[in-house]
Amino acid sequence: MSVKPTIIYFNVGNPDFLFYTLKQARETNPDARIVLLGDDTNNQYDFVEHHNINKYSANADKFKQVYSHMSTNNEQFEFICFARWYIINDFVKEQGIESFFYSDSDVLLFCDIKDELEKFRNYRYTLTHNISAGIAFFLDENRSILINALAIISICRKTIEWGVFAI
Repeated sequence: MSVKPTIIYFNVGNPDFLFYTLKQARETNPDARIVLLGDDTNNQYDFVEHHNINKYSANADKFKQVYSHMSTNNEQFEFICFARWYIINDFVKEQGIESFFYSDSDVLLFCDIKDELEKFRNYRYTLTHNISAGIAFFLDENRSILINALAIISICRKTIEWGVFAI
């Protein structure tokens, strides 16, 4: 794959580890487009692109209206775990991004993602084995993986009114 890879991180707030995560990603991926979807507190790293999540939160805001907390985790934490996918979807849609690597912001990269992309070019989506969707390749140019996942989330969270989300 000769395409310049896109790496996306999502973070609300500016924890100490965020600088190291982003710096490590830049060091190991000098040619990549590295995006931080964040807020005003973390708009301070000149070696990555920062995009404010408020610009992409319309569908996450709609989801919040019907969100029903069902976890033992803190409600705000759990909600953002769902909301990020709506925000990421709206961001990649607006930006015309056809494939990307997403990583949780507390994970350090020790490889060049373009080399890893080559291994998975025949797949639409990858997950970290037995861990989470927090480290994944999305290689689906029409975003159907994200769109289907958001539809499932919406249905599971009792949003049975189709058309509520413009995904």
